[in-house]
This record gives sequence, C-alpha cells and structure tokens, in this order.
Amino acid sequence: CLWLCVFLSVVHCAPGHHYNSSNHRCIRCPAGTYQSEFGQNYCITCPGNTTTDFDGATNVSHCKNQVCGGELGDFTGFIESPNYPGDYPSNVDCIWTINPPHKRRILIVVPEIFLPIEDECGDVLVMRKSALPTSITTYETCQTYERPIAFTSRSRKLWIQFKSNEGNSGKGFQVPYVTYDEDYQQLIEDIVRDGRLYASENHQEILKVSNSPLCPITVYYIL
Repeated sequence: CLWLCVFLSVVHCAPGHHYNSSNHRCIRCPAGTYQSEFGQNYCITCPGNTTTDFDGATNVSHCKNQVCGGELGDFTGFIESPNYPGDYPSNVDCIWTINPPHKRRILIVVPEIFLPIEDECGDVLVMRKSALPTSITTYETCQTYERPIAFTSRSRKLWIQFKSNEGNSGKGFQVPYVTYDEDYQQLIEDIVRDGRLYASENHQEILKVSNSPLCPITVYYIL
C-alpha cells in the first residue's frame, strides 16, 4: 500500500483515467464510468441507467440517459430526445408511434429543436405515416430551429424516428402533442396555418412552454 501511494503521488493519472495496480500504469475509464480528479485508482460508475458515449469520461455530465421510443396512444403526450434537456447520446435510433383513439387526429407543437448543422444531417427527426420511406411525411428536420411551429399530422397515425450519428451532439427536443375530434380538422388546420399564431413574441413564448404535455392546447386559445 505504501509503495502504491508513493507511486500515485508521482504518476498522477489524469482525469478520465485510473491507476491499474496489475500492470502499473494509467488506464482510461471504461464506457459507463468517469473520473474527474487527478491521481485516482478507480473510476465512478454512471448513476442510474445512464452511460457514456466513449471511454475516458471526465465528468458526470458525460453520463447520458439512453432511453427513448415507445408506443403512445393517449389523448396528450410528448416525445423527447434521450437525456433531454442534456445533450443526447451518439448513435441512438429512437422510434415512437402515436395511435390516437378512434376518430381523433394529432396536433403537434415543436417549441424548439437543437440539432447540430455541422453534422451535415447526421442527426435527423422525421415524422411520417409508417416506417416505409415512401409513406406520407408530416415533418422532417436535421437543423436547429428556435422559432416554434404547430401543425397537424398528415396521417391519422404517426411513426416517428430520431437518429443520431457518432459526431456532434445537441440539446435535442421535447415535442408535445394532443389529439382532437376529427370533426374539427378544418378548423384546427386554419388555426395553425394562420400567421397570427406566431405573430407576437408573447405567442411564441407560450408555445415554447414545452415542459407540459398540454402545451398544444394553448393553440386553441391564442387567437
């Protein structure tokens, strides 16, 4: 123990590394762990169900929640990129489906979305009728938009996919939705297409309150 303590006082393994007494050298912390301090002989396991995108992590902020996707069918809800509002992980493939009750359609609000443009569309969010690339597409983006937008789904059901590559990451998104009686289809479409919905900064800020799955309901009351 004395020899190890003396050795560590001289070697000082860098953050993201730990001293391995078996081969007497500094080793990078494996994926799913981190070490933020110098001269340690252990790595700290990421909390909960989080993990890192890479080995040699130096901070707990590099631990990211990977959970995403699922089947949604309630009257309201939301989808969000994994680890939101922290940066999403690399190489994720999230798939959601929204299956509203009978005779109901889907209204969606994208308050803001943060995807790095440096990746040349390596990270993409797409909403369409089904998994088939040729099916009707309601929304697709690979860029950052801080201006909110509301729209109705072009199909009664939605298949949603978010994919990221191994490159840059970003904050991602939290996108709420609500379903409505299809008898009001024309009325809702007229509302979301009306420029007055986004005309004032106050309206835009209301639409950006995405931490509530009821956010889209505000569309009904703005005009």
